[in-house]
Amino acid sequence: MSFNLIPFGYHTDTDRLLDISEVQSGKDNGCVCPSCDTPLIARQGSKNDWHFAHASRKVYEETTQECEYSFYVSVRMMVRQLVGKQLVMSLPEYKSTLVSPLSCGNKKITIPFTVTPYSETTITDIEVEKVFDDVVFDFIGNVGSFKFMVFLSHEGRGLPDNFKDETYSGFGILDISLKEVLTLLFKQTGEKSAYKVILLNFIKNNLTAKTWVNHPRYEKAKSEAVRNLNEFRQQFLVDGVIHDEEIDKFLMPEWLSKEQDIQEFSIPQRKLKKQDVLKEKHPSFQCEKCKTMWRNSQSGSKDKFTCPVCEN
Repeated sequence: MSFNLIPFGYHTDTDRLLDISEVQSGKDNGCVCPSCDTPLIARQGSKNDWHFAHASRKVYEETTQECEYSFYVSVRMMVRQLVGKQLVMSLPEYKSTLVSPLSCGNKKITIPFTVTPYSETTITDIEVEKVFDDVVFDFIGNVGSFKFMVFLSHEGRGLPDNFKDETYSGFGILDISLKEVLTLLFKQTGEKSAYKVILLNFIKNNLTAKTWVNHPRYEKAKSEAVRNLNEFRQQFLVDGVIHDEEIDKFLMPEWLSKEQDIQEFSIPQRKLKKQDVLKEKHPSFQCEKCKTMWRNSQSGSKDKFTCPVCEN
């Protein structure tokens, strides 16, 4: 499906974007392409999905490169027009992972932790098309005392990775992928809805397209996960040393892949005794001939299986 099917046209007389259903069919609709300013023709046939198209092929051919993503440009501009000054939005759960390497072998404990659960949040004092650190965010507002920033991404437009850094940990930064919107608008079944109604519902309620880039609670949630992990590791402290080999034996592989917080792990509290560790390090043997018992550390022979008394 072409990215050049345009659902919203820029109406020059009113300085607003209009849905294809809000204009008359044909060329006399007063709209231009939001991306390249080429006049648009409104196609409202009975077979194909309604959409705007560039009215002048010659002008469009001269602006093809600039207008490669005219669909997404029109969608982003319409979102900015629809959100208003306040918006109630469904936000997805945000989970991250804490990784703690074990000193024995090439193993590690991998534990997910929850930064924030699913929620419905009210964003206030919204401003659209705001530049922050040289990046244009589609809208920025407030959630309580925190700044909340939304970036609409699509092919050819992505948010720089540096916004995942700790520098921005005090902000709520959400990436919303517009990849699904093309199908949502132009593959409707049953009774047709206005494109702008579908788009606003997508922005407010769709969860799969939303990805947390940063969250003001991230550092606190991570610190809590580190504290819980350290408390767990302290159970294996013997004579001032945490024995990772015991942790490796104690943890079942399936525990490491559970999608739950460490607080929810069904790991029994356990305190190792010194002799438990020594027993694992120096297993016992018994001579079949003289019945002497020894640990391999007590054997004077290079062969730990040789009896230190009768050398059998």
